[in-house]
Amino acid sequence: MKLEDKTKLLENLSQALNASTIVAYTDPEGVIVDVNRRFCEVSGYSREELIGKTHHLIRSGYHSKEFFASLWRTIKEGGVWKGEVCNRKKNGDTYWVDTTIVPFKDESGKIYRFMAIRHEITNLKQALNDLHQSETQLSAIFNSSVDGLVLLDENQKIEKINSAASRILDICPMASKGIDFNSFVSLSSNTNHSNSYSEVKAYDSKGSELDLFLQYAPLKLGHRELAVVFIRNISEQKLLEEHMQKLGNELDVQTLFNQRLSALASMAGGIAHELNQPLSGIRVYADMINDHLDSEQELTKEFMQQTMNKVVGLVDRAADIIQHMREFSAEKKESFDELCDLRKTLDRALSLIGQQLQSSGVEVDIKVDDKQLVCGDAHRLEQVFINLIINARDSIAETGRKYGAISVGSKIHGEVIEVLIEDNGAGIPQEIQTKIFEPFFTSKEPGQGTGLGLPICHGILKDFGAKLTLMRSNDKGTVFKILFKRGKHE
Repeated sequence: MKLEDKTKLLENLSQALNASTIVAYTDPEGVIVDVNRRFCEVSGYSREELIGKTHHLIRSGYHSKEFFASLWRTIKEGGVWKGEVCNRKKNGDTYWVDTTIVPFKDESGKIYRFMAIRHEITNLKQALNDLHQSETQLSAIFNSSVDGLVLLDENQKIEKINSAASRILDICPMASKGIDFNSFVSLSSNTNHSNSYSEVKAYDSKGSELDLFLQYAPLKLGHRELAVVFIRNISEQKLLEEHMQKLGNELDVQTLFNQRLSALASMAGGIAHELNQPLSGIRVYADMINDHLDSEQELTKEFMQQTMNKVVGLVDRAADIIQHMREFSAEKKESFDELCDLRKTLDRALSLIGQQLQSSGVEVDIKVDDKQLVCGDAHRLEQVFINLIINARDSIAETGRKYGAISVGSKIHGEVIEVLIEDNGAGIPQEIQTKIFEPFFTSKEPGQGTGLGLPICHGILKDFGAKLTLMRSNDKGTVFKILFKRGKHE
């Protein structure tokens, strides 16, 4: 594989890895040398507070010394360690992470770095505890989970699945009742005990192989011995882990990792806003049911149906947001002859950051007609528009105004579609305008930007034969121009 091909592959892997993953690098003694922004968001510590420290900083005291001794023994011997760890945030709150630690070795076989890949599972741990408390709470949590949950009867036949499990196993929730769960994945004797978890091979309804993280929790309801099985599709994660370990010694993973992170981090605030809305709604409806139970009011069938229909709608909305992020960050085979709808691509980009812009007092006016086709991959062009719009928002924030305006318009010139992105922000100083497309050059404060956003946009557009230029910039605002190759309707 050529060096440039490996570079592109690592860029794609880093984009997928950083969409929802906590990543940290340490030296052989466990001293942190780098973390991603997701680590900072979850822990509450800044990057500066973490670099140079060990993970003692976030230890919760939950685990024994033997637990960490076993962990270190495994990775010091060159093995990959996997497990669940309870950590403590800066504000004192605890949180749980599903952790994989991979050692990197040099040519002589000596370990020179550890890479820790973590997924926060605090909500899952809380959900599994709540499932043991009451059947009413089981129903609410079951339907609000964005991960797959399967309710099994005494014979390991499916009684109920949520929408996430339906997508993973590719079966209709209404048609799933009575299907033997072992036809998808074999529940070994080691799995059938309280809160056991494992990574297993499975198959969906069409016979496609899956890698699943599976957690099994017995559940007793009256005289019935049921079980709840949590499943998460980790096929992409497994592929990422394998490629990261193989390619980690050939290129500096950190640099390429930061390139994708600069774009994905821009979305974090918007995604949090978008997800908080349906989750808050679910909490409200759950509280309503609890209030009825506490007051001993009769729970009518009509009330329960109306309430649960609203909860299902909110869960589907949250699932759509997660699916959008997965599609955006998924590794895709490069194709330079694709066409995408310019207006739809802009609308999808704004769906990820709309709440973030609204909370900043920024209005975006889209002046692009429907069905204007341009050459390019929709997900990669989303990244371009998100970067440019977030940059425009930051420029507006520099003015100190409470309200700002961004407009995106298009014009057709023969075989070319011109797109102008305008803002009324503080502008780019004239003395640095010639450097803005240079990698790692940034005019933002330290820690606020990587200097990779505009170079990434420029590179993506170049791949599809498009061109990004700074049209003008002064104290009244900035205008970026993109010239796309016009696509033809069949």
